[in-house]
This record gives sequence, C-alpha cells and structure tokens, in this order.
Amino acid sequence: MKTDILTYTSTLINKKASANLRELNIYDFAFLLNVLEKQLAIAEGGSIAIASKSFRSSRFSLIKQLADNKALHILSYEPESAWASDIALYNRYGIRISYAEHFPEENLKQIIRSQKIDVVYIASIHSKTLAVENHSAIITDAHSLNIPVIYDNTAGALGSTYQPLAHHADYVLVNTTGTAFETNGIGGYIAEALPKSVNINANSEFITESVVYTLKQKRSLAQKQQFLLTGDEDILASKVNQEIRKQQAYAKTTFTLAKLLNQVGEVAEVNYPGLKTSTSFINAESNLRSGYGKVLKFKVWDAGFSHNLLRSFFIAGKPAGLKITTDNELKEFEVTIHTDAFNEIAAYFNKVFSQLSRELEFRESFKRQLKLEAAVKELLKVNI
Repeated sequence: MKTDILTYTSTLINKKASANLRELNIYDFAFLLNVLEKQLAIAEGGSIAIASKSFRSSRFSLIKQLADNKALHILSYEPESAWASDIALYNRYGIRISYAEHFPEENLKQIIRSQKIDVVYIASIHSKTLAVENHSAIITDAHSLNIPVIYDNTAGALGSTYQPLAHHADYVLVNTTGTAFETNGIGGYIAEALPKSVNINANSEFITESVVYTLKQKRSLAQKQQFLLTGDEDILASKVNQEIRKQQAYAKTTFTLAKLLNQVGEVAEVNYPGLKTSTSFINAESNLRSGYGKVLKFKVWDAGFSHNLLRSFFIAGKPAGLKITTDNELKEFEVTIHTDAFNEIAAYFNKVFSQLSRELEFRESFKRQLKLEAAVKELLKVNI
C-alpha cells in the first residue's frame, strides 16, 4: 500500500519521534513545522514547501541548490533593483543574472538560446511596473527548451491570486512580509510541485530529485525554536486558510481604492492590473483570480501638486494597514494595503484630497488678489 505523499513529506524531519507523539495526540515542533509547510505548499498548488527566515534566504537557497556548484545564468523578468542587495553574493557563486527588459526585440526562446539561459525567473505581478506577463506562454516556451521556471509569487497572496505550480511552473518563492507568518519567524518560503521522479516504494522510502526535499534534508533546526507554532494539523490548516482570506480581502480593498482614485480629478493616472485602463488588464484577467494584488500606483498632474499631496498625507494621519511611498523620479505614489477596512481608507483619501483642493483654491485666490493689488498700484502710479 502506497503512503500518501503529502502525509509523508510532513514527517521528513524527526519522523520516528513525531509518529510516537502523534499517537498520543502530542505534536513536536519539527512535525508542526512540516505540517505548516505542507499547507503552504497546497495553497500554492504544489506538494512540498520549506520555510525560511526571509525571502532573500529562500531565493538564495533555491538558486544555489539549482546551480549545484556550477555556473548558472538566470533570465529575470523582475528589474535589477529586485536583486541589487544580493547581486555580489550571487556573482561569488558563479550565478549571473540578465534582465528581460534589456532584450525588448527578442522573444523568450531567442533570449534563452542567444544568452545561454539556464533558469527563467518571473513574478506574478512585476514589483516595479505592476505589469502582468503572459504566464502560460512563458512557462510553455521555457519548458519547450527544458528550462525551469521560478515564480516570485509574493503578489499571489499565498496562492489565492495566482497558483503558478498548478499551471506547471517548477518553483514558487513567496515573501511573507505583512502576513501572520512573519510574526512566527517565517519571512519567506519555497514551494515545489511534485516532480515526476517522485515515488514511494513498498518500504516507504522517499525517492526523489526534489530540490525542496534536498533542502529539507540539509536543514537543521536550532534548539531555540525560531518558528512559534501552536495547535494540531487542523488548526494550522485553518490558520493558513484564514491568512489566505485576509490577503484576498486586502486585494479587494486595493481594487476598490484603485477605482475610487481613478475618478479623482487631481489624479492623472492609476496603475493597477485590475483596471481596464491597465496595459496588463488582459493578462491579469486571464491569469489572476480572487484579486489583482495589494499594491497600486498613481500619478498626479504636476510636481507642485505632488509635493503638496505628500505633505497632506502626513498631516492627515494614515489609518492602520496603509503604506504610502513615493518615487521622486517618476513623480509617482505607491500604495500598499494591509487592511479590509475600505471605508476608513476611502475616508482618509477623500479627506486628503478635499483638504488639498481647499488649500490650492485658497492659494490661487491669494495669488489673484496679489496680482490685482499689484495692477492697482501700477495704475495709480500712471495716474499720478
């Protein structure tokens, strides 16, 4: 009788001790961590996952394992800024990164062949431009040349917005910053689909070339528990599903805000994949589900207004769960939502734009008054 693969992968570490504890309905730390990882893998449409202290460590561990002490050339659909803090480390291991944006005239197959690409790296939603690529086409083209695909699915909201593994991607990376798992010491994780080479024989031996399985075998857990886990399998599964629902709610709030800002006269442009005005709308609609991410960007008409708006944001006092940053070069505001309280968010933005409109009207009125007074003085001088 074959053992269920998901049950088996949850007991890879400390298997014998965990089995004894489960019989007593007591769960040890290693077992609980593997159960949580199993639930995270399922959420991403995969079968096995491994958590780590940060997204950066997850990404480096995965790529270093894929390199296997050999030179590796990655084609990234994410910008150079997404790699900048770690590029020296990758170079030290012979891992080179090129960027798809540098090859605008070539299709993926041409780039892979001409640049001798070993791995394709893409995000479900581009971190800088918020563009959504044609995911299916990228996976198909890469796999036709036997090139694996890594997805940064941070914008996928724990698999609720997009499940790359369910669409035949090879590996998924997730940054859990802003989720409940961050407080448990899990800053990121890798998920992987069940490889074709996986088999469980009659002796229940796990035979696989799974990269994540290999990383699990190498992992050593400190005596001081880094991951603060409580509850049994059902409770951990419930926690994952609860977090998924929260992420979906955040995406819904962001979408509603994007539609609201799109109607504000002072706003020149709103960048959000779910809007029909977005250049990525067709790809977003066909690939993403249950939301379009929790980040939007918008621009206002002129630099002077932009400066005043930034000052108004600070004066108004942001509600909890709202983060606003600025790109001075692009004169653009980036809004990240970690709340489902849309009424509070809407009231805040209405307050900011109303105050700013009144202030600008007052300034224009004051300028007109000064001009009128100056004209009157000039007229009096002429008459004298």
